[in-house]
Amino acid sequence: MLAHAYPHTASEASIVLGGAEDLATLPFDVMLGPPQSYVGCLRKLHVNNILLPLEQQNIAGGQNVEACEGSKCESGRCRRAACNPAHCPSPARCRNNRCVCPAGLVGDHCQQNVTISIPQFDGDAMISLSRPAYSISGQRLSTLPMKPSFIAFNFSTADPSGLLLWINMGNDYMGLGLENGYLKLVWSLHCNYEDIRQPKITSRTIQSGFMADGLWHTVELHLKENISLSVNQAVYIEEMCMSDHEFIDVETYIGGLTDSDTKVRKLFPQNFRGCIDHISTEISHLTNFTEVYSENLATCQSFPTI
Repeated sequence: MLAHAYPHTASEASIVLGGAEDLATLPFDVMLGPPQSYVGCLRKLHVNNILLPLEQQNIAGGQNVEACEGSKCESGRCRRAACNPAHCPSPARCRNNRCVCPAGLVGDHCQQNVTISIPQFDGDAMISLSRPAYSISGQRLSTLPMKPSFIAFNFSTADPSGLLLWINMGNDYMGLGLENGYLKLVWSLHCNYEDIRQPKITSRTIQSGFMADGLWHTVELHLKENISLSVNQAVYIEEMCMSDHEFIDVETYIGGLTDSDTKVRKLFPQNFRGCIDHISTEISHLTNFTEVYSENLATCQSFPTI
């Protein structure tokens, strides 16, 4: 099977799975022993810590590929089996035929324990810095401040689109994400004592270069008297935003939203897919991800630097 790898690798790169049309064309040291195709099952292909679904849009060609026993496939596409709430241990639950797992649990039924050092987001995962967190036993834990004045984190991805940060403040909001590989900052805030019911929407594409390159990038966002955004230690936005507006019902999300919100989806159609590390607010550095509310976090693999 020949799979498209871009944008997960270089634009001209392809990935061959299970064999090749002519094994004699492969380099001599690819296999130990005589050339032969793979016999077995493959699933959950990740490239640069991003899931690359083996679906029609990602497959350039193939031959003699069948569904593995036990998988449910329709029109050549294998789908996740329906989620039964009884199979999702508390505090997990079902959503969109998937068990929603808290930090520390992974698997189709949240049945595997995992220590998350660097969170991995698969497009259906998120962290909330505002919602109450619950341990696996159901005990309620403390939460981070509801209204952040400073947020910083590192991220790495090869996906050109995705929501990195969303701060919902009633009628006001701020969002940061990737669009076509470049950072985009969007906000609608009561600034400079504007006496209006709904402030205007401001959107800026950050000229910090192409970010969906699989490398680590640093973001710092300040929300005090100014809106200040730094990327890789360089300041790209500095806007005055003086306000005594009292924000209520503040929600701060990292990596995406799992609830449907048409306002967010118009600005950022999909969640982030990749790795986010060193999440910091004005008073804390997040290292124990069971201390905040999260959904479907996995752990990123670390690769040695060559």
